[in-house]
Amino acid sequence: MRSETSPSVVIISIIVALLFAHEAAAGENSPISTPGQDCALAKQLSWKNVGVDSIAYLQVWPEGEAAEALWRMGPRAAACLVSVLEDPERGPAAHLILTNIYHRDRIVPQSRFIKGKGDPKKGRVVQTVNGLSWSYEPWYTRFSVRSGELRQNALRWRRELKL
Repeated sequence: MRSETSPSVVIISIIVALLFAHEAAAGENSPISTPGQDCALAKQLSWKNVGVDSIAYLQVWPEGEAAEALWRMGPRAAACLVSVLEDPERGPAAHLILTNIYHRDRIVPQSRFIKGKGDPKKGRVVQTVNGLSWSYEPWYTRFSVRSGELRQNALRWRRELKL
């Protein structure tokens, strides 16, 4: 009897493999930095550093020079990333980078589409990655996150990382 692998398992496996390949390629190229430089990079983060698969909404990733540099720094950048977690502009990107550093198994988002009333362009995608949810309006390329969720998320990371 032949067993078949579901398409979603195959897609998730490919995503995880690509993420690990990216990390392995970046591994030895981590720049030497000081804590002040790490924090300056964290303050440069924004929604532009949240890469989104706009076809199926099955992937998110840290995007851009600042995000990738912080990701390569790994745990050295944790305190600076945690320091911006409550900022609605920087927090989701910092959360995504921390999740890539500490919980690679939790990076695949849970996504659901919420229809807009009357106009399909008023719909939005709600994505949850490692406990933090945000809304994405694909037709307007707009993101939003609730401040209460950011606070809870920051507390959770501070507890976990003992910061």
